Amino acid sequence: MEARFSSRVVKTTEQGRLLLSDSFRPILSALWSGCHTISDIANRAGVDFNTAYYRVRQLESNGLVQVGSIVKRKGRGIKYHELTADSYKVPFSLTSHDTITDFVQKDFRTLERIIRYLHLPYPNPLQKNIAMTRPV
Repeated sequence: MEARFSSRVVKTTEQGRLLLSDSFRPILSALWSGCHTISDIANRAGVDFNTAYYRVRQLESNGLVQVGSIVKRKGRGIKYHELTADSYKVPFSLTSHDTITDFVQKDFRTLERIIRYLHLPYPNPLQKNIAMTRPV
């Protein structure tokens, strides 16, 4: 089993793609809190078991997730998966973006979707002192 590092720079474009993918964010978020079974990860990420299993296997085959422990029981043991690092750094050269502007615009579009989903006031760059609070 690979030792866990505090921070790790990814080395392949596939690792970078997985870490930056919108579809993998819920899985990664579920794993930040420690070791979990696939079933736990699926529940925390809000996806079905098969989706969680497939994505965890992809992360594992690319060295981003490992089996942290196996709890013995009658029959097959229960595997608990964990991230191989506490944080990851993705060099810009490993992203699919041509320029930093493309990268920032993609994240801005994601932020726009989140703001709309939460029904937050949309930030206007000309308006100052907008309170960004979640409506009650």
